[in-house]
This record gives sequence, C-alpha cells and structure tokens, in this order.
Amino acid sequence: MNPSAEHPPQTDPEYPHQAVTTRWEKHRGASLGIVRRGLEGLVLLVAIQYFDAGDTSKAWLAAAGSVGQLSSLLFVHLIARLGLPVARAMGLLLAGAAAGIGVAASVEDFRFYFAGLLFGVPLVSVCAPLVTALWRQNIPDLQRGYLFSNVSERGSLGGLVASIVLALWIGDELARYRPVFAVLAGCLGFAAYCCFRIPSKPLEKPTKHFASILAWLWKDKRFGYVCATWMIMGVANLAILPLRVEYVASAELGLHYDAWLVLCLVQIIPGIARFVSAHFWGRLFDSTNFIVLRILLNMFFGFNMLLFFHDQVWVQVLASICFGLGEGGGEIAWSLWVTKFAPPERTAEYMSVHVFLTGLRGIAAPLVVYALLQPLGLRTITLICFGMIAGSCVLLLPLLALGRRMQAEERANRARAENPVGGGGGV
Repeated sequence: MNPSAEHPPQTDPEYPHQAVTTRWEKHRGASLGIVRRGLEGLVLLVAIQYFDAGDTSKAWLAAAGSVGQLSSLLFVHLIARLGLPVARAMGLLLAGAAAGIGVAASVEDFRFYFAGLLFGVPLVSVCAPLVTALWRQNIPDLQRGYLFSNVSERGSLGGLVASIVLALWIGDELARYRPVFAVLAGCLGFAAYCCFRIPSKPLEKPTKHFASILAWLWKDKRFGYVCATWMIMGVANLAILPLRVEYVASAELGLHYDAWLVLCLVQIIPGIARFVSAHFWGRLFDSTNFIVLRILLNMFFGFNMLLFFHDQVWVQVLASICFGLGEGGGEIAWSLWVTKFAPPERTAEYMSVHVFLTGLRGIAAPLVVYALLQPLGLRTITLICFGMIAGSCVLLLPLLALGRRMQAEERANRARAENPVGGGGGV
C-alpha cells in the first residue's frame, strides 16, 4: 500500500509547522526510544547486582517514571502559567533529564546514581502531555495517527537496536554501565535540541488550582468513562509485566532461562513486532472507530497473558509477538486518544489527567501483584488479570455508537479537506 495515497504529503495551510514538526519529532522519537530501552534494561539491574541497593532505594528507582507521570498535573499547570511554548518546555525538561542521567554516569557512587536517576527519569515522563498538545497544535486531525506512527516506528527501531547493543556491551560486566548512561544522557540532550527546533504556542492559561484539572473526569463523562476502562486494563497489564520477567528468569517462580533468551522474549521480539506494525496502527487510528481499536488492542494484551505462562518457548514467542503488536498500537492510542475527546485548548489538561492515572496504576499494580503472588499463585493472578482485560472490553461496548459518530465526523472532515469547494459549500 502506498501511504501517500491515503495520507497526502502536502502541508495543510492551517498547519504551517507540520513538516518541521514531523521531521524533528522523528529524531526525538528515535533518541527517546534508545533512552527508554537503555533505562529499562539497566537501572534496576545495576542497582541490584552492582551496588547491592536496599529495597527502599530499588522501589524508588522502579517507580521513578511513575512519579513523573503523577507530577504531570503540576508541571502542565506551571508551564501554562509561565506561558512557555510547548516545544520549548519539552526541550527544557529533556535537558534537565540529560543532566540527571549525566550525574548518574559521572561518578561510581550510588548516592550520585540514585539522585541523578530520581531527578532525570521523572522529567522524561512529564513530557507526555506536552507531546500530545504539540501534535494537536501542529498536525492535522486526519493525518495525526499515521504521522505519529513514523515517530513510534523510529522509537521502536532505536529501542530495538539499543536492546541488542546493550546486551552485547554489558554482558556480565555491569561495571560498564557508566559509558552507557553517558550515551543516554547525550541522546536526551539531542532530543532536547530537536524540541527547541519546533515552533509551538503556549498552553492556555489556567484559571484554577492544578488539582482542579482532575475535574475533567466527571465534567466530561465520556472521557471519564474511557479513563475508567483504561484503568482496569492498565492495572492488569502493568501487573503482568514484572511477572513475565519473573516467569522466564527466576528459578523459584519459573523457567530460569539464560539472559539472552529472556532478553529476546521480553524486549527484542516485542520490539520487532512493535516496529513492523507501527504504520498499520497509525492508519487504523486515523480511519477506524476508536473504541473498536481500543478493544482490539486489549485483546492482543489478553492473548499475551493467556499464552506467555506456558512451558513451550514457541508459545512464549507467539505471546511476545501479541504483546509487541499491542504495544505498537497502544503507544499511538495512549499518546493521541485524548485528541478525539478534548477541546483543542484543553488537550494538555486532558492528557495530564490520563498520564496522572497511568502513574497511579504504574505504582499500585506491581505492589498489589507482588502482595498477592504468594497467597494466590502465578496462574490465578494471570486469570484475574485476563478477566480484567475482558471486562474492560465489555465495558467499552456501550461506547461503540459514540465511536461510530466520531468516525463519521472524521470522514466528513476528510471529505471536506479533499474537496473544499464541494464539501464546504464555499463558506
């Protein structure tokens, strides 16, 4: 299929910064893909095996990204009050993150490692609502999903390469972590530079306390309902993530595979599936009923849960592919879905609520699942999580009609954009 046939390359005159935004966002996406996979692969591993960190320190490091998500309400409020253009605010946050990761790389001392990561990692997470607001400002509705899939694709490719190189470089020598963190800091610095090159506008000035942003959950009942279903699915999915690693890596709970096979199942195979499916999910986000898309993504995550905890590697590979496909579409849906619900001037606020809830479940889900693991066992927890995924799909069914109406409106907008004289009646 020729993507340009469905998504014409010409710039919409109402969005003059479309080309420069997509160009620099691709570079930012690739850099952050490397950073995310590098941090996922190393932060806790170095803390546990190299520094022999205590449980409290490990818990804070594991929750660093979620802490940033929880603080997104406050940061969006402050950025709006300061009147900073969205892309410039992103650049400043990523520059701060680069400084934090640089501190972690600079000295072989756990105090610097801990402080640098606890400062830098949350700042990366805080950017999520600003990314959505930037894409709402600079990218047309009818091409947003497809064009964002290019960014997602670059991020997946960068992350995949980073996972492989990281495994080859580190091996059994965790003392080599400092050059890796120095490279990650450089990637964050480049991502900040990319943001500074993108024109953007400030967010609308807030009129109330930052916590009042949460009121959108009950003021906009459709938004609140979708957030509730997402919470159910998200808690189940995030609860399963650490158990996937435990099952294939742990001698006590699972199969105790060697490190390379574990890396293939939990990072490399999902990364390949995420990379090859990005454009498909981007087109689907633009063209299909969003509620159907969300249900389809939930089903892929559910299949992963049912298949992964098997004793045959080929079944686990199939589960990892399902998980990667779910992640490929899930990243696009997670990043852009509020643009289908929020008024343009409130996009960052809606997204900050969504990110806040993501942080909440990111902290709660692992704590709950590890508390229940001993009394209930792995199989029972897996079935409970699968039931939550299925339940979230059922709860979305009443919104199918809403999704059809939204899809019809998008098709009408597409027709008017392709035939402005006939479709718009000259007004």
